[in-house]
Amino acid sequence: MRIFLLILGAAFVNAAGAELGEGNWDLEIATVIGGKAGPAMKQSRCVKSEDIQNVAKLIGGAGAGCEFTNRQFDGATFRFDLSCAAAPVPMSGSGEVRYSTDVLDGQIQIRVGSATPPMELRSNLKARRTGPCR
Repeated sequence: MRIFLLILGAAFVNAAGAELGEGNWDLEIATVIGGKAGPAMKQSRCVKSEDIQNVAKLIGGAGAGCEFTNRQFDGATFRFDLSCAAAPVPMSGSGEVRYSTDVLDGQIQIRVGSATPPMELRSNLKARRTGPCR
């Protein structure tokens, strides 16, 4: 879920076309680790205009030691590489997120650790704005 919030925060800050709307968002992330699907994680989150201005607050420190590179925006699509070399557990990967004012969906592929072969995670992200913050 932290990676998802990191992506959500980056999309708010770096949007070059469509912008995500403030309000209550229902978030869901389904992850497959080593070919095995885990349960989907769900969370509701109120995103206010001040959160958009202060992404560190929005992502709650999820980005510590992580850096986005090769960021590309094509209308309402955000493509990126992610490197967390300074994180407690090193990881790297790439992703693509499509978004509008009310909807966000995407995929992220991440390699975790320095073992050979590294553990691989594939996550599908979905979020939708459900209205004003409650």
